[in-house]
Amino acid sequence: MDVISVVNGTSEIHSQTFAQALGAQVTTDPSGQWAFFVGVGPHLWTQVEYCKKKKIKTCAYWIGSDSLCAFNSKEYRSRVPEFDVHIGVHKRMQNELASWGIMSHVVWPCPRSVYQEQVPGEFIGCYQPTPYADNDIYMFHQCVDIANRMPTKKFLFYGAPNYIDLPRNVMDAGRMTPGQVSNLYQEMSCVLRLTQHDGHPVGGIEAKMRGLHVIENYPYEGFLFADNTKSIMMLLEDEATRSIDTSEWPEFYRNVCSPTSFREKVCQILRSQ
Repeated sequence: MDVISVVNGTSEIHSQTFAQALGAQVTTDPSGQWAFFVGVGPHLWTQVEYCKKKKIKTCAYWIGSDSLCAFNSKEYRSRVPEFDVHIGVHKRMQNELASWGIMSHVVWPCPRSVYQEQVPGEFIGCYQPTPYADNDIYMFHQCVDIANRMPTKKFLFYGAPNYIDLPRNVMDAGRMTPGQVSNLYQEMSCVLRLTQHDGHPVGGIEAKMRGLHVIENYPYEGFLFADNTKSIMMLLEDEATRSIDTSEWPEFYRNVCSPTSFREKVCQILRSQ
């Protein structure tokens, strides 16, 4: 296959991660046979048209936030440019895209490295990048409420600067680079990741590779599913949740979501076009 150029559509971090896996560079000036857009939105019209003029094929990789915007607004999705190929981050994305007429493939995301089993730390990790946003996509207030109800448990919030009035049992790790977040997992015993809408979180995948349990309010493969505060608290009280996952799932994610697997799946799809 000729050179793949990676274009940052809506996520710089994902773009850098997937470019590394594909052996490519993130660029604003695509070249080669394929331009691989990580994240999708109406603002990409100019770049997609540029690719068409240059006879460069285009691939759209949809993540959860892209699908949410399109899912909520017919007008928004009508302005998304046409791509030659669509890939979704999970079967859930594929179903959402199909509901408005876009047929897509599924390729789960990958972290930057394959991680091995770790000794569990003492904190319940909680990714909170937009704690005071009006839409509260990452359910910040519910997570704060859970921490308040469980004062003997230690929580660690990360992903945003300057959290305000956190409970005393919550450590504020602030805004971090991907490398810093990777190191932060060493402090975690499990991950609590609640969202109003999600794709298939790379952070959760990395945690599974390390043998950590992940609590989600969407039933991702191998994750612990809980859709209300009571069930979440029951899982967090269970010692098994904060112990290493000894099932097949850590090794499953190391194999299925490795950078090598990601590259092979994406290239297989593009070669078939």
